[in-house]
Amino acid sequence: MTHACVCETCGKHFNSQRTTSEICYGCALTRLIGNGAPEEGDFNTALLVSGEMTDEEARDLQEDLESVEQGRSIREDFRDDEDACPICGGDPNWCDCIDRYGDD
Repeated sequence: MTHACVCETCGKHFNSQRTTSEICYGCALTRLIGNGAPEEGDFNTALLVSGEMTDEEARDLQEDLESVEQGRSIREDFRDDEDACPICGGDPNWCDCIDRYGDD
């Protein structure tokens, strides 16, 4: 359930998962990075800080973090053995075996 909030920094109206969120995504991201370029995790951090991350986004993030921690592919929706890479057995759309070893 989302709650209507107003950013105390810029006055923007936004929806948050938390009842007392005081900063919107844009202001949270700006506060994190200042005038620099954002790094990979900054976007998710700003979503978490603002409370604007949806339940689905939170589940996806949790799955991604667990995948990285366990050393497996982030999105394992490839299940067709017939189309698997003949070298590594993985999804040929994501492996680079053909680039390394050629089509032979």
